[in-house]
Amino acid sequence: MTSSAPPVAAPTPPPTRLVVVAAAGALTLMLTFVGVFLAAFHDPRPNRIPVAVVATADEASDLQAKVDDLGLGTIHAIAVGSPDEAREKVLNQTVQAAVVPGAESTGVLVAQAASPMQAQALQLMLGRALGPISIQDVRPLPGGDSRGLATVFVAFGLTVAGLAFGAALALVGRRARLPVLLGVLGGISVLGGLGVALIADLWVGALTGAFWQLAGLAALLVLAVAATMSGLGRLAGPIGLALGLLVVLLFGLSSAGGPLGYLMLPDFYRTLSQALPTGAAVTAIRHAVYFDTAHIAQPVLVLEAWALGGVLAVAAAPAVRRALARKGR
Repeated sequence: MTSSAPPVAAPTPPPTRLVVVAAAGALTLMLTFVGVFLAAFHDPRPNRIPVAVVATADEASDLQAKVDDLGLGTIHAIAVGSPDEAREKVLNQTVQAAVVPGAESTGVLVAQAASPMQAQALQLMLGRALGPISIQDVRPLPGGDSRGLATVFVAFGLTVAGLAFGAALALVGRRARLPVLLGVLGGISVLGGLGVALIADLWVGALTGAFWQLAGLAALLVLAVAATMSGLGRLAGPIGLALGLLVVLLFGLSSAGGPLGYLMLPDFYRTLSQALPTGAAVTAIRHAVYFDTAHIAQPVLVLEAWALGGVLAVAAAPAVRRALARKGR
């Protein structure tokens, strides 16, 4: 007696409509990413970059007009009273460069650690406007980060990883208890921050001298991004996750400025930059490592606001969904 195995049903091909929708979505995503990033980076130039000038207010205004008329970018000239004040403003990042008149030539103070490309652009503009200048780099980059890329890649890497972690937590942790979710968010953020500081400072030697500040800022960035993504996913499902990707990934990375610095971007991206987690983190980490935590309060507050908002969204999601379900009946 023989028995034959039941025939295996051939897989049903996906409906044509779904294939078309998927293709249209992929094309839209491709063109959106290319368009947004090209709009941000296709023509980088100084955009109202603050520059201290040891001169009167009228002389500073004249220099600003002369530089802007070159068509290479724009500055915001700020009159200061002494070379020491000008130098201090560059070191605490109130300004990005300083002009100090001298007997033989005009001195220009820059800080390569803020952004090498920005410093070079300012040297070019000021040199053409002022004639012979002598350049002094008051905060050079160390050998471990000779192109100023370490800060950018740390922030970008943590943003992408935080987005993936937050999205996964929203999808697989929908029924998990709130203390578990918050514990996982906090634990991974702390471990991620410590891990990044160990790698960047003690192992690679790219960002040194501010271990605990780096660890804290990295942890805060992970929490801000992951909690936001998880909260949006728990509140609004796939639509919330798509919104998180659009804001935090697409506009967050493009407006952060990368190695250029956000002050080299067009107005739209410059305005967004320091209000989104990645741009705020790049500034905070850079200032913590290279500028003795000068003017770090604002980007830290931005990161804290995103983290708190994300945590509140995670906590409130079940109650919000229940309220919407009752309202829809």
